Amino acid sequence: MKIMEEGKGVNDKNADPARNFAMAATGTVKYEPDLDGLDEAEIVINGYPKPPDWNHDPHTVCDMRKKIARDNYRQDKRSARTGKPRGL
Repeated sequence: MKIMEEGKGVNDKNADPARNFAMAATGTVKYEPDLDGLDEAEIVINGYPKPPDWNHDPHTVCDMRKKIARDNYRQDKRSARTGKPRGL
């Protein structure tokens, strides 16, 4: 711990910005590209028809997510094999 002189503090112009990431940050927030496919999987899951109250039981949620992922994989595989986009 360093005891600061009275009147000196965070707004001190001599503060080393490299030691304070908030002060060193400039520009905008930069987001990394999504590579894991989670966003796409969530879109498919959200658009898939589900029975009422499907999300009240953790086991049912897990089973539904696996079923949706399996069905989605099969549709993608079929589309790749036939050369036709989904839904056509």
